[in-house]
Amino acid sequence: MRRSRNQCLCGRSGRVLLLTLLLLSSASRAHGAGPGQPPVYRIDPAPPLCARAADRSVYDTAFLRMFTCLVQGRDGWLFRTDQELLESFGPDAAGCQELGRLAGALKERGVQLVLVYLPPRGLVHPSELPDSGYDFAAAAAAYGEALERLRRQGIVVPDLTPLLDEHEKEPFYFRRDHHWTPYGARRTARLVADAIREHPAWRQLEHRRFTTSRTGLLEKYGTLQKAALQICGQDYPLQYVDEFTTSAIGDEDDLLLAGGDPRVVLVGTSFSRSAYNYNFAGFLRQYLEADVLNNGVAGGGFDGALLQYLASESFRQKPPLFLIWEVPGYYPLQKAMFVEQALALLQNGCHGRQPLLHRTVTLKPGINEVLFNGGGRILPVTGRDYILDLRFSQPAPARLRATLWYMNGRREKVEIRQSRSIDLGGRFTFQFSRNHPELDGTTFLAMDLEQPDDTAAGGTVTATLCRQPVKRDDEM
Repeated sequence: MRRSRNQCLCGRSGRVLLLTLLLLSSASRAHGAGPGQPPVYRIDPAPPLCARAADRSVYDTAFLRMFTCLVQGRDGWLFRTDQELLESFGPDAAGCQELGRLAGALKERGVQLVLVYLPPRGLVHPSELPDSGYDFAAAAAAYGEALERLRRQGIVVPDLTPLLDEHEKEPFYFRRDHHWTPYGARRTARLVADAIREHPAWRQLEHRRFTTSRTGLLEKYGTLQKAALQICGQDYPLQYVDEFTTSAIGDEDDLLLAGGDPRVVLVGTSFSRSAYNYNFAGFLRQYLEADVLNNGVAGGGFDGALLQYLASESFRQKPPLFLIWEVPGYYPLQKAMFVEQALALLQNGCHGRQPLLHRTVTLKPGINEVLFNGGGRILPVTGRDYILDLRFSQPAPARLRATLWYMNGRREKVEIRQSRSIDLGGRFTFQFSRNHPELDGTTFLAMDLEQPDDTAAGGTVTATLCRQPVKRDDEM
C-alpha cells in the first residue's frame, strides 16, 4: 500500500501510531520538559519476544513454518534462524553441475543466464543481530565460495559481497520483513548491471535512457512481525521507506508501457514482483540503459517464475540475450526434478516431435496406468534421453506423483510440486533424471500416475513419451 507524505495516517495502524506519539509527547512533558524548552521524546525499546518464539512446535501452519525460529535483534529488528542466519549456501557439487547443464542449454539458444543470489539478512545486517553465536566470518566466506562455484558453471553471477555487513544510512532489508527495501533493490541492481555491462552481449542491446525519481512512501507491515503477532500476541509499528519509479526519458516514455521488445528478462521471487514496489526492474533499466521485461512471481519459490517463463510463447518466439534470475540466498538452489523440468520446457516438451508412446486416460481414484510399452511390440526405449509430457484437461494439480517402471523390475519414483502462483497451462513435462545412472541400460516399461487429491475424478491426462533431439557431431 502506498501513501505520499502529504496523506494523513488513517486506518488501525495510523491510529495506533498517532496514539503512540500522543502518549510519548505526554510522557516527555511528565519527565521535565518545561515551558519554552523543546520537547523530549522517550521511546522505550520493544519488549523481547516471548519464550514461545523459540519453540518450534508452535510454528504449526504453512505460514508460520516459513519463520522458524524468530529471534529478537537490536533496535526493533527481527530475524528467523533457519533462513537468515545460515552458514552454508548454494547447491552441492552435483547440484552445481545440474545448473551448469541448464546454463549450457540456455546458451545454445543464445541466452546468458545471470544469477542474482542475494545474501540473507544476517549477512547484510550482522550489527543488528542478537548475541546468538552466529559466525559471520564463516558465513561470509561460505557465501563467497558459493558464488564462485556457481560462476564456474558458465553462469554470470554478480559479486554481491560488497553488500555484506552494510552500514549505509538507508537499510538494505526491512527491519521486520524478509524482503529488501527499494534501497536494497537499487544497490543490488547497480552491481548486477555492472556485471552485465562487462559481457560482450550487452553492446547488442537497444540502449535507452531511464531516470528514477522518488514518488512517495512505501509502508511495510512485515511478515516477521505478523508471525510474532500470531505466536506472541506482540505487535510492532509499521516501517516507512521511500518509494521510487523509473521511467524512460523523452519520447520513449510510452514505449516501456507498450511492451516494446526487451532483450533482457527478469524472473524471480516476490523481491522482483512489480506490484510490491521495490522497483528492482526499474533500477536495472536505469543502470543497464536497456528495457527489462519483469516476470517476477510472488509465492512461486525460487524456480516458479523461471519455469513459467520457459513455458511461455514469448520465450519460444524470441529468447532474450540476458535472463536475470533473482533468488534469495536462503534457497539452496537444489530441488528434485527442477532442472529436468526446465530442460524439457526449453525444448517445449514433446511438442512437434514424433511420439514413441502416446495415450489419453480418464483419471480414476487411486493408481492410473497412463503409458505402457507393450501391446505386441516393445520399443527400444533404453537410456535417459527421453522426455515425458503430461497435459491435464483440468487445471494442473499442485503435486504430481508418478512411478516409472523398467523391464528388469526396477522402478523410479517421481514427485513434482507446482506452485499455484504459476501457470504452466495444465502441463508437467520433464526429462528422465540423470540422477539414476543404474537405470541407464534398462528399457522403459510403463508409467503409473497417482490420482492427485486436488483434481476431480473424470478429468483426463494426455501422456506423451518422446526422444530428446540428438545433436549432430558438428553441433557438439
